Amino acid sequence: MPRVNRREILADSEIQVFHVVNRCVRRTNLCGRDPLSKKD
Repeated sequence: MPRVNRREILADSEIQVFHVVNRCVRRTNLCGRDPLSKKD
């Protein structure tokens, strides 16, 4: 079953705050220098 579109759930007139999480696997960094592997 597809997820409901956020536009149909949330009102434009209200202040909205979202918590966004991004995970990287195998100890890789999304951006920046990794202090353990010294890779960028």
